[in-house]
Amino acid sequence: MTKRYKERWVCFDCRKMFRQMSQIGVAEADEPKRICPQCAQPMMNMGSFFAPPPTADINLWRVARVVAEQGFHCRKISASWLFWELAGRPNSTVPQIMARIAKHREGKGEELLAAIQKKGQAKKGK
Repeated sequence: MTKRYKERWVCFDCRKMFRQMSQIGVAEADEPKRICPQCAQPMMNMGSFFAPPPTADINLWRVARVVAEQGFHCRKISASWLFWELAGRPNSTVPQIMARIAKHREGKGEELLAAIQKKGQAKKGK
């Protein structure tokens, strides 16, 4: 029996969130596409830790959509913090958001490279 749990599916066009059942162990690409019951547009699975902005806050929804479209979701509480850190303020521009995302990705790449180099040096030293 496959375990089921509720994920938060978001319609950025309606600025609404819906909790719908998902299955553990099913890749996101293999999961059936969800359609918004209000506007019939595709929804995005944001993970179980997504905290949606108020419906009336159009700018914050716009900012959240930019971050989500870059592949950031809220599958863990720490990912939720990162998501809103990358989103920044409601009046953030797309170039500002993209710069924060690029800086985050660059930093992670440098950390990984340093860890690989350190591990390689440790092997040479043995």
